[in-house]
Amino acid sequence: MTEMQSLEQLKEHQDELEKSLDNYKAPFSFGIGLATKGSSGAILDVLFPAPQLGSDPYSCAVLAHATKWDGTTTTYELDKDTLQTIERSLTVALTNIDYEEETIRSVNSYPMLSTT
Repeated sequence: MTEMQSLEQLKEHQDELEKSLDNYKAPFSFGIGLATKGSSGAILDVLFPAPQLGSDPYSCAVLAHATKWDGTTTTYELDKDTLQTIERSLTVALTNIDYEEETIRSVNSYPMLSTT
């Protein structure tokens, strides 16, 4: 990914991410959560610090691309590499551009969601 320095570059990157997925359409809602699992591996609960409802278009495109989202309602368990890719993309937008979304803030505000 080229280092973004403007809102225009961010929008271009968002468009590229959206076009890379078949039949992409922004979802009604989405969120990044941190799950607690029991000893059997079953999910006991999930913390969603910033669930989104029809908002955060750049974050949504980044997450959809990283998970190869197919438009269906589902849960993804992300590995560290995928989380780092997501975090890098969102952090670049926050650091280099006067642009902010709640999802971007939550990834940077909650150490448990950070991979660093």
